[in-house]
Amino acid sequence: MAFTQADLDNVESAIASGTLSVSVEGKSVTYRSFDELRTVRRIIMQALGLNTSKTTVLINHDRGYGGGGN
Repeated sequence: MAFTQADLDNVESAIASGTLSVSVEGKSVTYRSFDELRTVRRIIMQALGLNTSKTTVLINHDRGYGGGGN
């Protein structure tokens, strides 16, 4: 089965609204948990070639007080 953007939109809408059921073209699926729903979202995103990796940004801040000034 090929996934479509509409499938992804429906899953994301269900996540946003707090429901576990998704209906597409008269067919309904009820997932057991939000973790399962998020897993399905990741699978659809991968099938559509969308970026599913998490990005971590590390920020380093220096106030400039650390110098061994004389």
